[in-house]
Formats: sequence, structure tokens, C-alpha cells
Amino acid sequence: MGGGWRFPEQVLNRATRIARGFRGTRGCPQSASPLHLGSPSAASLMLRLPLSLAALVLIASGCSEEPPTPATEQPFASICNEANEGQRVAVRGWLRLPDENSGDYSIVLRLYQAPDFSGQPIGVTMRFGEEPHHLDMVPMSYSDADLRVHLADGSVVGTGTPVRISGRMYEPVVPQDFACALEIPYAEAAG
Repeated sequence: MGGGWRFPEQVLNRATRIARGFRGTRGCPQSASPLHLGSPSAASLMLRLPLSLAALVLIASGCSEEPPTPATEQPFASICNEANEGQRVAVRGWLRLPDENSGDYSIVLRLYQAPDFSGQPIGVTMRFGEEPHHLDMVPMSYSDADLRVHLADGSVVGTGTPVRISGRMYEPVVPQDFACALEIPYAEAAG
């Protein structure tokens, strides 16, 4: 265990990403970010892990979620600017499912600037469900044809349909194939 035991930190990183998929961060303390546990002894780990997970659950459940709302549209290239961190922004693009899905309640879709899915995407954290601004549950093994997003007007779109997504911009906790993502999305047809 030369480099320190990192399993609890990885669990907390994942729990934080899941909590972001369910709750907004408006009014949440800065401590909602993953905790650093260092290299604890086995005895202190047994005590710290349950307490840390309990604290994370309390923080996440105490955050009020704002409803999805439209935002002011910005150019695709400027969405991930530092000035947009925590702000609601809107952008047009084409949605695509990620290569893998490990979420039971939400998924981080990829939003591309071009219909051929070239370039670096923006992440869009979207919950599973049949109501507006949600995504139909995808099977364990899926393809682009399984993408079914419910828009604000009640229509359902799939891969290849241009959309306008509004959401609060955040930077991912761990490195991803996107530089930033939008949470609490408002999904509508790109007109």
C-alpha cells in the first residue's frame, strides 16, 4: 500500500458525481466536493469511511434543486470558459450516448458542435425518465439508436437531431473526454 489506499476517495468522487446528477448545487456549501482521506490506518478507515459517506449524503440531500430553465445561448467554443462555472448557459449541438454507462439514475451524454460528432464534446448530465428534460432508460448494451431525449414541448428526439441544451456549467471531478458539462438540463429543439 505504498501510494496510500485510494478506494474511499474513488467512492466519494463517484458519489459526488451521482449526487450532482440528482441535485443542483445552489446553496450548497463548498464542502460538497470529494473529501481527501490521505493514507489512513485500517482502524481509522473503518470509522472515517461511514462518517464521510454519511456527511456526503446529508450535504447532497440538503441542496435544493432548481427547475430546468432556458438560458442565454453562447457559442459552443465559449461554454467551458471559467467565467461560466456555476452559471446557466445554453448551447446548440447534437447529442450522443457515451461509450459506457455506469449510472442507474442518470447518464452524462455528449453534446457535439457538429452532426458528425467530431471535436471535443460538452457533457450533459441527464436523468433517466419519461418527463421533459429526461432520457429514456438505455439497455445495458446500447447503440446510438437507443438515445431518446424528452424535450420541453413533450416531443422525443434521438441521435442526429439538433438540440438546444441549457444547463448550469460545471467542470468534471475527474478527467473526462469533455472539458465541462451542463447539469439540470433544459432540452429543446434547435430552431
